[in-house]
Amino acid sequence: MKKKSKFIHLTLQERNGEKEYTHKIVSQAPKPLTEKQAEKWADKYASDFWGEDGEKNVDGWWEFEGGCIWVRVREVKFITEKEYKVLDKYM
Repeated sequence: MKKKSKFIHLTLQERNGEKEYTHKIVSQAPKPLTEKQAEKWADKYASDFWGEDGEKNVDGWWEFEGGCIWVRVREVKFITEKEYKVLDKYM
């Protein structure tokens, strides 16, 4: 049986000019997702990270602002509802 969850811990990597940032996000999907569905969901999240639809380049990064800002998914993992509540409160 495939593991499913709607509570997700997501790590995004951002390159903005000469700087790099890591964004750690907890989110609740509208319904329980399989790992493959969660990866697609996370990629969609990254594509809208700057409030606009990015363009995906050949290396899997989403580009924004004419290629000045790049974002990609580094990690997607399931967490429990309890972990979600704690992280959502303090992140």
